[in-house]
Amino acid sequence: MDTGYRRIGLPFLTDEVVAEIEAKVRTAVHGGRAGPARADLQAIQRACSGRVDILA
Repeated sequence: MDTGYRRIGLPFLTDEVVAEIEAKVRTAVHGGRAGPARADLQAIQRACSGRVDILA
């Protein structure tokens, strides 16, 4: 996960954390428990919601 702006943005999660969340999402997509992935993704959404430029 990162800001989406490669030239001016900065990653806010380490590669290891991204890989862990990705594994949780893949598990949920393939019929596993969605709770762990949902909790992580909602935490990211809450952390970013005040910083999202809706006009970008």
